[in-house]
Amino acid sequence: MNDLRFAFRQLFKNPGFTAVAVLTLALGIGANTAIFTVINTLMLRSLPVRKPHELVQVSIAGVSGRDHTFTYPGYERLRDGAKSLSELFAAGNVGEGSMVASGMGGTETEIIRPQPVTGNFFSVLGVQPFVGRLLSDADDRPKSAERVVVISYGFWQRRFGSDPSVVGKTVTFFDVPVAIVGVTPPGFFGVQPGENPDLWLPINLIPLIRPQALGEGHDWLALIGRVRRGTDIREAQAELAVSFQQYQAELAAAMSAEERQRLLPERLELQPAATGWTRLRDQFRQPLMILTVVVGLVLLIACANVASLMLARAMARTREFSIRTALGAHRLRLIRQLLTESVLLAGLGGLLGLLVAQWGARLLVSFVGVQPDPVSFDLAPDARVLCFTMGLSLATGFVFGLAPALRSSRSDLTTTFKETGASISANRQFLQQSLVVIQVAMSLVLLVGAGLFVRTLQQLKGMDMGFSRENVVLFQVGFSQRVDRHAAFRLTRSCLDVWKSRPVCGRHPCLSSRRSPETLGGNK
Repeated sequence: MNDLRFAFRQLFKNPGFTAVAVLTLALGIGANTAIFTVINTLMLRSLPVRKPHELVQVSIAGVSGRDHTFTYPGYERLRDGAKSLSELFAAGNVGEGSMVASGMGGTETEIIRPQPVTGNFFSVLGVQPFVGRLLSDADDRPKSAERVVVISYGFWQRRFGSDPSVVGKTVTFFDVPVAIVGVTPPGFFGVQPGENPDLWLPINLIPLIRPQALGEGHDWLALIGRVRRGTDIREAQAELAVSFQQYQAELAAAMSAEERQRLLPERLELQPAATGWTRLRDQFRQPLMILTVVVGLVLLIACANVASLMLARAMARTREFSIRTALGAHRLRLIRQLLTESVLLAGLGGLLGLLVAQWGARLLVSFVGVQPDPVSFDLAPDARVLCFTMGLSLATGFVFGLAPALRSSRSDLTTTFKETGASISANRQFLQQSLVVIQVAMSLVLLVGAGLFVRTLQQLKGMDMGFSRENVVLFQVGFSQRVDRHAAFRLTRSCLDVWKSRPVCGRHPCLSSRRSPETLGGNK
């Protein structure tokens, strides 16, 4: 505590040095914490459900890689043969759909993010309702599913103003009237980090929207189950593999030889699903690892920079150290004092770095969300992020403080009191030059990498696409089941007329021919 109080006094005596060192460390630690925050949210954080370590995901390993999607008949076969699993549920991908909300002082249409799930979805995860009730097996009976939905806590707040009487309200989803029966608890987002559905509906309601969705040949369901207590995941995998192989053999009997050759080598695997499943994990794992290496180099450059500052500052304190040594202070005592100051600087930089990390993490997620389906992450720092920042700050304090502490604590009293400032500076010249060389070398690596990256972006931007890219808009139109087909055709024809009226480059045959909407397939 005496060392800590003395370190505070020393730092506040030199506010300029302290501000520069803390800001330098805050940028380095904050960048690393920002990357780790995204990695933690996307890959490490457990699902907010009961005993997530018991959850497993079913996947298929084949010649073309691993696949996580199944057909509904395949789910039924595995569900019936999963004796080692307490239960197995299926969940569709989170997509987009239109909803007409009534009972809110008028009729309003809103684009929402629904997720179809089997009736045991919430019971397997052990989720309790915040308002009303959740879906059950009775709501998901084949060919007679109840027309009910469960909405998320965020959607309940945003769309219904946290109205406790929301249970029982009727909304229209894809021209299908459904009743809201409950609200999920705060923080629950399902099993796909970053997706955040607005509502969950029974999977057997999907045929009312897409009649063929639950048939054979439509693999779009992710399967997750809970292993029975006392059962090893390898035993459960071996049991499910038998049912899977029997099902594959039945399918192969009605296929051609080429299709059988592709289908039969596939094997079933069970993987831990405590952190859920998301397509973003495989998509951004490598870029996040690359960014981790980059920000690690940035932190090392910051450490070398602060070490140079610490060494220069120690020059002014040479006589202080010599006097303390003359009064009986041991060298280890001086090293401890100097390391305390370094760790204190790193701790202050870590606290400021947490603020930098929140901004940086949101910036990263904004780049991740540049895709057709937006993503939303809970980037609030949890215990793992705080421990990472604390450990990184402690390690950083030792990295940039150890060399200056060892050099400054080694002094010859007779020589020190006789030497001038210039000669004292010369004794530290080699270490300072080494730190500068390290900074320049690592900075050169980062600059070369950044230059190559910018060059790649320039090449992509200048790529010849075969048409004029000025004022081009990408959009899509989704029609409900009851839309007038003649109105759809008229809209398609008007869009093609607008496209024909624009100048084209003449290189692409489909564009330069200016064919009529009928020949382009507009009547279909």
